[in-house]
Amino acid sequence: MTEHLLDAFIGLGSNLGAPLDALNRARRELETIPGWRSHSWSSVYWTEPVGYREQNWFANQVAWLEVPERSTPQSVVQTLLEIEHHLGRVREERWGPRCIDLDLLFLGQWVTTTAEATVPHPYLHQRAFVLVPLAEIAPDRMVPKLNESANQLLERIEYIRKGNRIWQKPKVQL
Repeated sequence: MTEHLLDAFIGLGSNLGAPLDALNRARRELETIPGWRSHSWSSVYWTEPVGYREQNWFANQVAWLEVPERSTPQSVVQTLLEIEHHLGRVREERWGPRCIDLDLLFLGQWVTTTAEATVPHPYLHQRAFVLVPLAEIAPDRMVPKLNESANQLLERIEYIRKGNRIWQKPKVQL
């Protein structure tokens, strides 16, 4: 009997050490989780930081994974936190530099806000560094609760994209 799967969209980011290596290590970790399957991965984009702006640019990417139907936002976030820890992430400063950041953007049709997880991600619709790679791999995918596609959400924000570099006006809500 084949277990049904849920689509999980994960945002990856890094701006310390060797960011591309960190994204590749995170990808290998995500692709070896029992029961999880890799569907597609966006290109890597270099984006200016949001929030605390006096830091290195980030390498960002979005992964489209398939996880067992029994997965919850809390269980997926817990797995992501374990991978971050395994890869050396130490949480010190909100929106500060980090060796790896793994964010659950949305999971199936889940809409929830708990202490452990909020899905869809509360800032997803404001961030070009999430929407550009999301639109690359799932342009017409409707985001739960927001009821708009990645392409539609991207049309609403001000940003500049030149190749794999993204700049966004700093009016993003923190």
